[in-house]
Amino acid sequence: MLTQIPSPRASGPDPGRPLARPLARILAFAVDYLVIAVYMASIAGIGFALRRTPSQEKFARLWTSPRSGQRTGFLTLTLPVVLYFAFLEGSPQGATVGKRVLGLRVVAEGNQPLPLRRSLVRSAAKFLPWELAHTCLWRIPGWPVAPEPLSFTIWTGFALVAALVTLYLGSLWSRLHQTLYDRLAGSYVIQNEHSQAERAV
Repeated sequence: MLTQIPSPRASGPDPGRPLARPLARILAFAVDYLVIAVYMASIAGIGFALRRTPSQEKFARLWTSPRSGQRTGFLTLTLPVVLYFAFLEGSPQGATVGKRVLGLRVVAEGNQPLPLRRSLVRSAAKFLPWELAHTCLWRIPGWPVAPEPLSFTIWTGFALVAALVTLYLGSLWSRLHQTLYDRLAGSYVIQNEHSQAERAV
């Protein structure tokens, strides 16, 4: 059953509107991850094509050190993904491709559209474990060709990533189904009206 939003308080979503179920949010992210995978494949294809051009050496230098490799990865992958979520969830529709497929919407208090600034905070916090994992990977000596055994610092970093992911997933089952990044941004994920009507048929 859909969880109903409790009676109104000083701030919060409108009462009586169903909150998105945890499984629906996970499935929506899975759909969005397919979108991300298509983008990643296109970037990989461009990189492969550049290997056959005179720009090969310049392209290779982007990945020669941990610092330049992580910076390149951030600019070509993490940042576009964060902006994809931030701009779509901060739009009047409040939904990425995955959320539209599942009939979900990100809102602020009173079911108002989430302001872009808060949507940027939400998306940046959401993908913090992603970027932290990349940071750990690029600090492994020899990565990615011949990685050496992990140091205590790297293990600690990966443990922090696992803890954050566990916290994010676990908080989906909180009373208002707000993750940590929802709380930081003051956002809620609800079932949109069109989806509710379809369920009632």
